[in-house]
Amino acid sequence: MIAEGFMLLANGSTFEPFARYNTTMKINEAYNLWSESYDAMQNRTRDLDTKITEDWLRGKHFETILEIGCGTGKNTTTYAAYADRVVSADFSEGMLQLARQKIDAKNVTFVQADITTDWTFTDLKANLITCNLVLEHIQDLSHICRQVYDKLQPGGLFFLSELHPFKQCIGGQANFEYSNETIMVAAYVHHISEYFSAATEAGLHCIELFEHYVDEAEPTVPRIINMVFEKQV
Repeated sequence: MIAEGFMLLANGSTFEPFARYNTTMKINEAYNLWSESYDAMQNRTRDLDTKITEDWLRGKHFETILEIGCGTGKNTTTYAAYADRVVSADFSEGMLQLARQKIDAKNVTFVQADITTDWTFTDLKANLITCNLVLEHIQDLSHICRQVYDKLQPGGLFFLSELHPFKQCIGGQANFEYSNETIMVAAYVHHISEYFSAATEAGLHCIELFEHYVDEAEPTVPRIINMVFEKQV
């Protein structure tokens, strides 16, 4: 939801398995349009991500959370329940407008931000930084991980919940219907090794990795990959 992109890549090459669709659209433009229907439409990836996030947070508490890619605030209320202060950022003004309308929590601040540039949009040093369904739209993971390291307090955690690359490689990609047309949101395939390499090079240490399926009808291809990295003291 946060950065511009132009085409789906796999292993550094152009990858275009979606010719059956009408339009592949830049990130900000697509999510501004999608904001009109995002909360109402059926979306198994969105709903699974929310459940995973709630389950992972249970029993935890953080002084400060930096939420990257808050969208319409689908996870923001949950994060606010587990933190003293939350800064929630997104690139799409359409998404942010809905989030501000829905959420009136006094410990939440919304900001518009392009995370492909330096993260000067907040001075927060967070105990937890989160990315939910964001990084498929970001080409340069190394930049993101360097910014995360800079914004984390020592001992802080970086929680990722992303569309699994296996799902992408069989045709999974963020899309929505608009004016009788299927809009594909421009995306990149990042394999698990890329997440590890980018995070490790930035100084982050992986402490958790897990994969999730929607249901038993989808037993061989996980839909979401989750990783938790720590900025060691």
